[in-house]
Amino acid sequence: MKIFEEMVAMLSKHNVVTRVVEHAAEGRCDAISKIRGNKLSQAMKAIVIKAQITKKDSKYFLAVLPGDRAINMDAIKNYSKATKIFFAPAEKAKILTGCEMGAVPPFSFNSDLKLIVDPSIKENEEIVFNAGLLDRSIFMQTKDYIAISNLSWLDFSKVDPSNTSSLTEVKEKAEGDELSKVTATLEALSSSVSKQDIDKTTQSTGTGSVLLLSNPFNQATSMSGSSSDVAKDEVLSKSNSLSM
Repeated sequence: MKIFEEMVAMLSKHNVVTRVVEHAAEGRCDAISKIRGNKLSQAMKAIVIKAQITKKDSKYFLAVLPGDRAINMDAIKNYSKATKIFFAPAEKAKILTGCEMGAVPPFSFNSDLKLIVDPSIKENEEIVFNAGLLDRSIFMQTKDYIAISNLSWLDFSKVDPSNTSSLTEVKEKAEGDELSKVTATLEALSSSVSKQDIDKTTQSTGTGSVLLLSNPFNQATSMSGSSSDVAKDEVLSKSNSLSM
């Protein structure tokens, strides 16, 4: 209860608007997200990391990232210039955070525990986290968290292979990017052919001349076996396959 009360007092001091939710005791990020009804990416995971600098010297970090992401330990190792890096033992993590594992909030109240946060948290306007207790959570605006948490930014997250929804989002984004590239190629090809191969035949009329514009691909189509025809067919084929 101590960390919860300390955190509530800090948030109140900074006039931060929050929603405190009571729920069944749960510390697993995916399970508690279903109970609270939030997106997994809104849930903040706070994990204590031990960085072994020398045989006698170690540093501890509270690594905060969205619930749908996984930690890239090499990124933290490089940042801390450690020789070894690993998850802190549960008992040590409890001493540093004052919380049971699963209840750790994304704030550090210990000078020996440096707070590092992955920039991907900014993808949501609102975040939520267990508030030092397994049966209590706090919703708050991301911008308010950034303003008061005394964090250090570090890009240390990666796609979580155990999170199928995250993998699906990555796949859909990759397919969307590929389709955008194909569309851009088609537009560039169309523009190029239009400039070089427009039928400039004019038809005389009583009031002047009318410029007859042919299909941008007219000449490319008539050039049997030409590079323009092959390029167009390949791009169109790729575009059709992506849109299926």
